Parts: sequence; structure tokens; C-alpha cells
Amino acid sequence: MPSKEELEFESKHWILIPLLSLILSIVGTIDMALCNITSLGLMCHFTWGIFARTTALPIAPAFLLLLMYPLKRTRKIGVPALVSIYIIGLVMSYYGFQDMVTFALHPVAHVMPILYSSEPLRAIMEGWWWMPPYDVVREIIPGGVPVNWGAWAPTILFWTLYMYTFMFFTSSLMLLLRRRWIDIERVPFPHVLATYGTVEFIQAEKTERRDIRPYIIGFIVGFLIEVQILLTYLFPWWPDVFGYRVNTTAVGCVCLPATDPLMQSIVHWGRFTKDPLAHAILYLAPLDILFSFTFFTILMIVLDQAAYVLGYHTGLLTTGGGCRAIYDQALYWTPPFYWAYISMGGIVAIALMVMWHSRTYIADTFKAAIQGRPSDGEVFSYKTIYLLILMAAVFMMAYQCFSGITIAIALVGLLVTFLHSITDTYALGIAGCPFVHEKAVWMSWPLRIIWPTPPSGYSTEWFMAHAFIVCGWNVVPNGPVNGAHTTMSVLKMGQLTNVNIRNSFLLLVISSLIAIPAMLCARVWIYYLLGTSRVTVWGTCSMEYMWDSSIERYVFGGTADTVFGVMFIGGLITVILSLLRARFIWWPLHPLGFAMAPSVGIAWWGSWNAFVFAWIAKWITLKVGGSKLYENYGVPFVAGFLAGLALVNVMAHPIGVVRFFIPF
Repeated sequence: MPSKEELEFESKHWILIPLLSLILSIVGTIDMALCNITSLGLMCHFTWGIFARTTALPIAPAFLLLLMYPLKRTRKIGVPALVSIYIIGLVMSYYGFQDMVTFALHPVAHVMPILYSSEPLRAIMEGWWWMPPYDVVREIIPGGVPVNWGAWAPTILFWTLYMYTFMFFTSSLMLLLRRRWIDIERVPFPHVLATYGTVEFIQAEKTERRDIRPYIIGFIVGFLIEVQILLTYLFPWWPDVFGYRVNTTAVGCVCLPATDPLMQSIVHWGRFTKDPLAHAILYLAPLDILFSFTFFTILMIVLDQAAYVLGYHTGLLTTGGGCRAIYDQALYWTPPFYWAYISMGGIVAIALMVMWHSRTYIADTFKAAIQGRPSDGEVFSYKTIYLLILMAAVFMMAYQCFSGITIAIALVGLLVTFLHSITDTYALGIAGCPFVHEKAVWMSWPLRIIWPTPPSGYSTEWFMAHAFIVCGWNVVPNGPVNGAHTTMSVLKMGQLTNVNIRNSFLLLVISSLIAIPAMLCARVWIYYLLGTSRVTVWGTCSMEYMWDSSIERYVFGGTADTVFGVMFIGGLITVILSLLRARFIWWPLHPLGFAMAPSVGIAWWGSWNAFVFAWIAKWITLKVGGSKLYENYGVPFVAGFLAGLALVNVMAHPIGVVRFFIPF
């Protein structure tokens, strides 16, 4: 492995990364489109981008690194070269390939509602400078016609700027927090640790074979499990060992019907996950977070059952698992507990407490910026970092105002991006589960600052506020948090490999700047070629449903007093837990576990059992063999598991492409 001397990239890496970013964005778009056609399972479960939602783990870095392993026999593969591959894979996962949801959203789906909305709403949309004409949008339904690039150029520009503004703002925030999180707190970042295991495997010599055995065993297990799932989707006659054909979505979430015996007796029931990667990655999360999540989940089950006895949720036992999670009578935004807003209060409080516990650190960096002192070990000087944050914030607000919203809404959007990105990236780094996502109802809480009472009708301000603040946070690669995730992941990989972090970050930025417009252009082209009637696309609905911007939905979410009141309670509990944890080393309950347990995203994904499994597995590991068993066997096993799963994902997509041309 690398020596203590910092490793530098070679000139070829500065050429390779931009070139591959361009090529893979186009290739990945074609691949995603063809696999969208051939199978729901291939479309949703197997990906080269972001895997599922529980962990939102980028797959491309792992499988691109695996491709380097055969080359080590013929040429020396240095650590900077492997980090270059990691950077390309990271950008491709977040921007080039993304996932099925985001592929079907940016940019085509954002304009589709103009075809399905009423005349008053269509008139509003036609006033947006970036919206293509009605007749142009209609062309993409059948496909098979040349692209009207002139009409689509404003749309591509608009969503390119959308990605750029969020990327630069959240990336700058992470540059400021780098030393605090990575050097001082030693935040583990399970995603990076798992991928770094493949870097170690490639670098390992023959004399280290004993050390790589856990990795190889994990690789075999991950490979076999994912092959079984792949064959289940490919062949109806293949034995369904894991029950993926029974009440199971393609991402592994089991939605139980109302007739299930437990559904008829336990109110807080309905969904769980079979996602194999969630069970593996969460094993790398700290034990106290896993325990805290399990504790508060059990507490929620008990309290909801007690509420049912007292007369609440009377009709819930006759509804299925999906309805209990996020639909009309869901537990998460109805009395007496309003769990979603308890969680959202925790999300806001975690961001604030992160900054509070870092107050001395922030003050020191600000003094260094004012005094112009050098910032050794950082990507840039603190003066430059603060200037980047300021300029990115101004750029973001200007862009959003240019889209047609007021300065007040833009300020709220900036605040939400700041709070959510800190908590989501912190959760990514600590637990490997970025949970501040899912647009259903709870994500509209900031809009009650602007509209404490619902508006009387729709407007540009209303729609665009939902686009940035609600829809943007539906899934991880939608845009708002991409810069934060990729930046901190690259900085963490830089620490692990001792590769120059300044150049790592600059290569990340260059790759992202190229991949974003490339993938947007490629998607417009592929939809024109194949048509939305053949390639999955969102947006075949009226505009008020597209960005979850229905006024009726907004009313259903509760009054401003209720939302902010419950959020205050959730935030207060989080603050108390945070202070207790800071004061008493023995305190067992982590505030992040409290915020995650009632979150809408985890409820919708059914991820609770993956946390419980990971807690039990890690507790047994530490009890039997201590940290030595965990570090020498547990972590490499998970790294190999990820690599094995990634390899099957590589296999699945070419099979999907072949299936498009030769159905079988």
C-alpha cells in the first residue's frame, strides 16, 4: 500500500477522466434506456449507478475497479490510477448512470406534464423560459424523429444549471467540514470503506493471500445471491429462492397485504426489505446507531399499538403496507404522533447540532480565512473555501430567481439545502444510509414558511418551489445532495489512499462538469430515438402531481402550526440526546438513530429489518472476536460482498441489452 508520502496523479489521468466521463455518460444512457424496455427487474434492481434507496450506494466505482484486476498481471496499477477510476465511477453513479427514477426524470419527464395538464396549468408552464413548445414535446412520444435541439437547448441548460448550482454549494460546504469530519471525528463513510476494500484487494500481493480470504468469501456470497436474483427475473421457471415474485418490489421491499396475519394485529407493520446490500453496508455502521434505531423502532411499534387501543388509526388494519407507509392514512403524518415531522425536526436539529459541536472549529477556520493563514492539508485555503460558499449561494439564489420564484423562496431553498445536505451527508458518513429523501408530504415542510395557509391557486412560484425543495429530495441522485456526497467520498478516499486531495477534488469537479450536460443531451436523444411509449418516463400526469405539488396534498400534510410544533418536539428531543451523548460517554442512544427510525424514506423502503439484522450481526462479531475480528474479517467480507454484487450488475445490463434485440 502507499507510503506516507502523498501520491500524485499523472498527466494521463487528467486526460483519461474527462474523456471517460463523456463516453460513459453516453454509453450508460443507451444501456439504461434499453434495460428500461426489457424488464422491470433489470430496470430497478440492477444498476450501474445508485443501488436501491436504503443505502443509495454508488455501484460504478466498485465494478470499474474490478475491471482493473486482470490488468495487474500485465502492468503495474498504481494507487492514483485506482483513485482515478474511483472518481470516474462516482461521477457516473451520481450523474451519468444515476438510477432508474432519475433516468426517467431528467430532463424529459419535467416537461411531459404540459401534455397532460389542464389549460390553466398549461398556460403557466408555457410561460417558463426553459419549457419546449407543446408540439415539440409531443414528438418524443412515438420517437423515431430527429431531435429538435434548438427547442430543447433551454431545457438542457436549465437542468444543467440546476445540477451545477447544487453541486457547487454543497461541495463547498463539505470542503469546510472536511478536517472536522475526516481528520478529527474520523467519520467512517461505510460506502467508501467497502469500495476501498477492492482497492486493497487489487493492490494485495500473493504473500498477502490470507488477508484477502474474507474479501474473496464475501465476493462469492454477494455474487451468488445477486445471480440468484438475476435468474429469478430472467426466467419464470427459475426457483424463486428469495421470494422476489411474492409481494416484493424490484428493489427488494416487501409490501405485505392487509390479509397478512401480522398486518391484521400490529398497527406499525407492513413493509420490510430483502435488499442484500442494505444488510451488508449497515453492518459497517456504528453499533450505537444500530441499537438506537432498533430501540426507537420498537418504541414506535408499542406507541402506535397503544394509540390504536385509544381510538386512533381505526381503519388502518384493513390497509396494505404501502398505505400505512406514505398514503392517505399513513402513520407518519397523522395524529397522535406525526412521526414524519418528528423525524424532520430531528433532521434539522442534527444539522444544527453538528454545527454547534463544531463551533470552535468553524470559528478557527473563519479566523484563518480573515487572517489569510495557510490551510495545510485542505483542498483550498479557508479564505477560498468561504468565498466559494458565498459565491455558490449567490449563484444558487440567482438561478432559482431566474426560474421564476421570489427571493424569499430562494432563501428558504438555500436554508433547506444547507440543513438537509449536512444531515444527509453526515448520515451517509456515519451509517451508510442517507435517509433525508422521499418527496411524499413531509418534504414540503419548508414551504409553510412562505405559505402558512395553502394558496388559492397554482402559480410559477408554487410549482418551482416544489421542483427545488420537494421533488429534488425524492431520491439521492436527483441533484441537491450529489455534490456533498461525491465530494466527501472523494476526500475520504484520499485519506485512505494518501492521494493528493486537492487534485482529487479538481478531477471530480471536471468529471462532473462534463458528465452532467452529456447525460442530459444523451437522454433527450435516446427518447427521441425510441420514444416515451417504449422507454420508461415519468411525467405522464398533470403538473400538480408531477412534483408532488397538489394543493390538496399540501392541505393533507397538516397546518403550519401542527407541522412546526411537532418538528420542534422532534428537534428538542434530538438536541437533548445530542447533549447527553456529548456529556456522558456511556449514554447509549444516538440522536441519528432517533431521527432515522420515524423517517418517511426508511418507512417507504421498509429498511427497518436491515438495521436490526446489522445490529445483531455486529454485536455478535464484537462479542466473539472484538474489533480485530470486525476489522480483519467483517469489513473485508462486506467489501467483497459489494464487489460480487457489482459484478453481477455488470453482467445483468449487457443481458438486458441483448434481450432488447433478441427477446428470450
